[in-house]
Amino acid sequence: MFVTGEPGIGKTSLVKAFCDDADPRIRVLVGACDALSTPRPLGPLLDVADEGDALFDLVQLGAPPSDVFAGLVELLADTPTILVVEDIHW
Repeated sequence: MFVTGEPGIGKTSLVKAFCDDADPRIRVLVGACDALSTPRPLGPLLDVADEGDALFDLVQLGAPPSDVFAGLVELLADTPTILVVEDIHW
């Protein structure tokens, strides 16, 4: 699902409320894109991965996109998950 709207309209609050009301068995992972002046390559994926996770290692090593995507799929496959990526327009 994509949530769009003007700045300050409450998108983040809406998504937070949705995540707060999710079934407790569902894992919620939140990553954020950085502003264009200071972007981290694949920053949202680093936000949701823990150090030592395969996904974290793949991003840090600059693995090919297909390998990074496979690592994300692996991270999401083991548990029902809501993945939130804030400010994806950056």
